[in-house]
Amino acid sequence: MKGAVLVNAVSGESQYYEDVPTWVDRLYSSDIIMDQYDYYGQFHNGFLNAYFGQRDVTLTTDGWNYIAINNDVYMYTGVTSVTSDQSNIGFILTNQRTKETRFYPCAGATETSAKSSAQSQVQQMRYSATFPLLLNIADQPTYFMALKGEDGLVKMYAMVNVQQYNIVETGQTVAQCEENYRKTLLNNGIIDQADAEVPAEEQELWETKGTIAEIRSAVIEGTSVYYLRFEGESSFSVYVSAAQVPEAPLLNVGDTVTVYWNDGAQWITARKITVENRAVSTPPETPAEEPAEPETDLLPDTGTEEGSGGWQQTVIYGKA
Repeated sequence: MKGAVLVNAVSGESQYYEDVPTWVDRLYSSDIIMDQYDYYGQFHNGFLNAYFGQRDVTLTTDGWNYIAINNDVYMYTGVTSVTSDQSNIGFILTNQRTKETRFYPCAGATETSAKSSAQSQVQQMRYSATFPLLLNIADQPTYFMALKGEDGLVKMYAMVNVQQYNIVETGQTVAQCEENYRKTLLNNGIIDQADAEVPAEEQELWETKGTIAEIRSAVIEGTSVYYLRFEGESSFSVYVSAAQVPEAPLLNVGDTVTVYWNDGAQWITARKITVENRAVSTPPETPAEEPAEPETDLLPDTGTEEGSGGWQQTVIYGKA
């Protein structure tokens, strides 16, 4: 492609760019990319080989999806051999602005097989799976897809191992799905304990801000947990584990906090908490000192004008 003509959809004005701006997301459609790659895969070893020997003849699979990488949109699709059955030999990523294409070898199940595996996990729900994306989860090639209900809305998410597509996990959220998937990989001896937890830097966190109105605490399986209710709320909404958030025991009623979380099926499960404004604690009032009671001493009478002997009562404040 030598350039591109960009048209203003509102005014109809057009302009030719020999060097296509980087803010353009797509110049090449998915159909064009797949057709051209199919031509390459079919005929790169010669015309006769495409129909008789069929050595290394490949085709793209039935479907595609998109991945955003560094402000560019890439089209993803699997590549399968015409002589194989229900298995991929790899996949391609194509920049839809520049048409730069890279092939990544990765043998395993096709996207159609992965969709069937995911749907079988929730067959009682009659959910349908979207065309999957290929992700790297703990160094394992993994198909990731959404599961939609009959109303067309996303209900759950699923992850399927490419090389062992009987390993399938689902979750109500993306984070829960990945957590369940990593645990299954660990239980099958595919990854070790170090990779079983989702790295903190990979977690997409949402924010919730509020002022703490009430705190309740409990000990669950030896771990202190805290439930927070914010001002303006009638019920507790935030769940905080001291194992996950070490500063949780230091929170006080009246603190204004920002809660970072990525899972909230029943509770907002806090992954991190920052205190924006701490409540000013009022020091306990010191009771005012009462005036000392006058002390009364009885001193021997050394004599008075009346000359009366005995004891004389003298009032003094404090002892010498």
